[in-house]
Amino acid sequence: MTTHAIEILPAGTSSNAIGVHGIDDENKALLGYLARYKGQTLRNYEFDLRTFQEWTRKIGLLRMLDAERYQLELYVRYLTERGLAPATIGRRFGTVRGFYHFAHVDGLILKDPAAYVKTPKIEHDQQYRTWFETVDMALVLRTATDPLDRAVLHLMFDLALRVGELCSLNVESIDRTSNGVFLRFIGKGGKLAVMQIPFVSLTALDAYLASRSRSSASPRSTPTSPSTDGPQGRYSSPSSTTASTGTPSNESSPASPTAPASPTTSPHTASAEHTPAHSSSKAAASTTPQRTSATPTAASRNRATQ
Repeated sequence: MTTHAIEILPAGTSSNAIGVHGIDDENKALLGYLARYKGQTLRNYEFDLRTFQEWTRKIGLLRMLDAERYQLELYVRYLTERGLAPATIGRRFGTVRGFYHFAHVDGLILKDPAAYVKTPKIEHDQQYRTWFETVDMALVLRTATDPLDRAVLHLMFDLALRVGELCSLNVESIDRTSNGVFLRFIGKGGKLAVMQIPFVSLTALDAYLASRSRSSASPRSTPTSPSTDGPQGRYSSPSSTTASTGTPSNESSPASPTAPASPTTSPHTASAEHTPAHSSSKAAASTTPQRTSATPTAASRNRATQ
């Protein structure tokens, strides 16, 4: 982010590991301000300061600590001209204001240039335009058929979870007690949050977990014996019968004209009796009776009904 790269290390790390005594005042101010935060807050503040630093370089200001109040007023106007909402401008410049405040507290600058900078007024009544009503939620749920989608929607709507909080959840986050089912996660500021899951959200969550268990328990291999659901069975293909018996199926292999098959003899058995001697391997495979009769077995009837 700066000319001299600084790594923000966890609390308790020795100052000699990052060479605090060898950095300039601006990097020292950045380190002293950003080291107070972590997680998503740290990433947001780094982005805000990086955006401000790039703007100062464009106007020819080599050090952020040399900025004056009128330049900060111009930066607020720059954010406004980019079409950002007043709340976004207030949050981004709030990071810059905090940076100069602590730089002044640490004695790195003589006065705070951001103390009296005016930011756009936030009309809180206009913030409700993005409110998600119950009717909107019902319309979205009508189109959500996947159990995971329904569980995500219910948790975000009923518990007002942030996207980062939702993505951090796993099965261990669900705490089932005698007093109810609770959701444990790391909330804003890295603090542990515990919220009781409402009944509707819990129903959707349990439905997703049950569907995931069924999908993981379902067999991945296809059955070897064909079913009777159709001409080739539910899982078989036209080539599967040939591969297993060594001869084509009944529909493409008529009985031999010299030895017609009897009503009690399978066509495969009849063709095996007149197989030449040099094709002994195919004959051995054909002499084994296959379940290709028109009468379904008990197992195939059960699969058909399922």
